Amino acid sequence: MPKEVGGASKVATLIRGVDQAHPAYDDALKGLVQPRGGTAGHLNANAHSAGRTANSNLSSWTTNANVARDFATNDSGIGVILTKTVPPSNRIKPSVPFLPSEKEVLLQRVIKGAGVKHVK
Repeated sequence: MPKEVGGASKVATLIRGVDQAHPAYDDALKGLVQPRGGTAGHLNANAHSAGRTANSNLSSWTTNANVARDFATNDSGIGVILTKTVPPSNRIKPSVPFLPSEKEVLLQRVIKGAGVKHVK
C-alpha cells in the first residue's frame, strides 16, 4: 500500500528531471507532465517505482535536486528540471521503493503549471 509523504499539513516542492531525448520533453518545456498510461492507467505505486510506467497514471518526482539533475541530463546532456509545490494529499510514496536513494515521490494524473529550468 502506498504511503503519504510529509506531514499532514505541509506542502512540499517536488522536482522532476526530463532529458531532451525523453519522449515527454516537449510537454516538459511547457511545464506539463502527462503520465504514460493516461487516465485509464494503473495506480500501483510499487509497480511504477519498479519500472512499470508505460501503463501508469502516475509520474515520478523526487525531493532530491541531484537526482532530478541526473535524470535531466542522463542521455543527451541537456534537459529541464520541473518543480511543483503540492499538498500532501497529492503525493504518493511507494511503500517499497525500488531505489530508495532516488527519494521518489509519485503524482497522479496530468500535472500543469510546473516551473521549468533548462540545464546542461
